[in-house]
Amino acid sequence: MASSNSDNTSNGAPDAQTPQASALPEILPNPEGGAAGISIAKVAGRTLINLRCEDNIKAKLEALFGTPLPAEPNKVASMGTRRAIWLGPDETLLMIEEEQEAEFMLNLKALLGTAHYAATPVSDAIKIFRLGGTRRLDVLAKGCALDLHPASFKQGDCAQSMLAHAAITLAADTPDSLLLFCRTSYSDYVTSWLKDAAVEYGYILLDNA
Repeated sequence: MASSNSDNTSNGAPDAQTPQASALPEILPNPEGGAAGISIAKVAGRTLINLRCEDNIKAKLEALFGTPLPAEPNKVASMGTRRAIWLGPDETLLMIEEEQEAEFMLNLKALLGTAHYAATPVSDAIKIFRLGGTRRLDVLAKGCALDLHPASFKQGDCAQSMLAHAAITLAADTPDSLLLFCRTSYSDYVTSWLKDAAVEYGYILLDNA
């Protein structure tokens, strides 16, 4: 007779429904003392909008968004808590305050009218993390092929890559932290991978950034 999931769990085998990230604690002290090498914070209260349009349309959005959208490849624009991340020649990922989504979308439609564009909310499909700590780049280097040295990946830069087996987007929007975007279906895997890769430095998992 096949054993049930509950039997497997009681015998020490993992339950398929249990998040991988829960296998490690939410806080692991730095073995050498001092602050944890990396902080992993889930960013809440933000809406993500995938915008597809040409540069001449992007230029019209400066007043609405609060800052010019990036026209150069692999750049991120910041205004308060808002971010605009370059994904391609005609594609930008907008991050705005969750409570302002409805008003923003209405104002966007009124501003652009019949212009050829597409603005699609994608918050359910993408998770946002903020990575801080002095060892954040060392942790990422274990699974990401990008050169993230500050001389190469400066504040205001962004890039799309892989973290182990997960597709990610990184944005260096502040001097001492990075934004990491990944598909929601991979968020548990990414959290688990980051925690495992950071064991030698210590880590802390935060609820919100």
